[in-house]
Amino acid sequence: MNWVKLVISSIMSSPYWNNTAIILTWDDYGGLYDHVPPPQMDKYGLGFRMPALILSPDAKQGYIDHTQYQFESTLKFIEWRFSLSPLTDRDLHANNLLNAFDFNQKPLNPPHLVPLTAAEFVAICPHINLARTID
Repeated sequence: MNWVKLVISSIMSSPYWNNTAIILTWDDYGGLYDHVPPPQMDKYGLGFRMPALILSPDAKQGYIDHTQYQFESTLKFIEWRFSLSPLTDRDLHANNLLNAFDFNQKPLNPPHLVPLTAAEFVAICPHINLARTID
């Protein structure tokens, strides 16, 4: 969590922020029971529902999207953005994340940065290469 906070805050503080979309998702459902059976779209199905956050100056503020997405929806969004062909049938048929964006809006507020505490920074230092992050 602290490493993710450092990375996101670093991107938000950078000159790249105005052209960035961060799609933060989890690869585990956190041990919570999901009472809704996953859709069976192919022999693998979709699995448990996963939370996701979209952080971007172009993300719709306060928007909760109820579209059915899957992990391949992020790939579909990237393919759309860079005019790439789908890699598989799963991303070909996935819903694009475009509902969560408004590319014509002007950001109302600057990015909300949450600095690491000294203890959080010390805890993640062994896991990052500081020589590469300080340029």
